[in-house]
Amino acid sequence: MHYYFVDEKINKQFILKNANFNHAVNVVNLKVGEQIVCNYNNQSFLSKITLISAESVEVEIIKELSSTEFKIRTIAILGIIREQKWDYVLQKLTELGVSEIVPVVFKRSIVKIDQKSITKKLARWGKICEDAAEQSHRSTTPIIHPPISNLKALEQYKSALNLVAWEDTNESSLKQAFKTDFDSISFVIGPEGGIDAQEIKTLETMGFKTVGLGKRILRAETAPILLMSSLIYEKELS
Repeated sequence: MHYYFVDEKINKQFILKNANFNHAVNVVNLKVGEQIVCNYNNQSFLSKITLISAESVEVEIIKELSSTEFKIRTIAILGIIREQKWDYVLQKLTELGVSEIVPVVFKRSIVKIDQKSITKKLARWGKICEDAAEQSHRSTTPIIHPPISNLKALEQYKSALNLVAWEDTNESSLKQAFKTDFDSISFVIGPEGGIDAQEIKTLETMGFKTVGLGKRILRAETAPILLMSSLIYEKELS
C-alpha cells in the first residue's frame, strides 16, 4: 500500500499532483481502482483511485484509518552534525515517531550553518522527513524548526519532561527518568564534539535534567536513536 501526503481535498476526494502524481503514475504505475492511503491534516484515509488525467490523480475516500502516531509529544533538540549523518538521524527519528526537531549549533559544533542557506536546508530536511513518514506509515511529518545558537531560545521548546544526555553525569539513568508520568518530552543531544560544561549548566538552569545513556560513549548520530527507541519501548511496547 502506497502512502501520500496531500494538501488538496475537495469534498470526499483528494488530488495528487506534481511529485505525488509522478510517483503514482510513472514510478509505481498505479491504475484506476487501486487503493492508496492519503495523509491529510494529520489524518490518514484509505482511498481509491477514480481518475488519472495528464497532470493529476483523483482519489475517493473510503474510510479514515486509526492513527499510528506516538501518543507522547516528543521534541528532539539536536546538535547539527555532518550532512550524511544528519540526514540519517532525521530519517530514523521520523520513523520512530518524533514530533519536532530543533537543530542547534553548540560551542563545539563542527558544522556551522550559513544563514543564507537555511531556507533551502529546511526544505531538504523536510523532504527527508516526509519520505520517511510515508515509508513508516505515519499520518504526519515532524516539524523541523530553524536552527538556533542561543540556548536560551530553547525555553519555547520545553516539555513536561526535559532531559539532556551527557556522558559525564552521575545522576539518574534514562530508565529511571522514563518511569515518571509525562505526556511530552524534550531531549537534548550534542554534536560530534559534545556539549560544553558551561552549556550543560545553562541547560540545567533552564530545567533540563542530565541523564546517562549507558556505559559506552555513543556517536552523535546513535544517541538520539537510542533515546527515542528506549522511550518507545518504555511507553508504547511495554
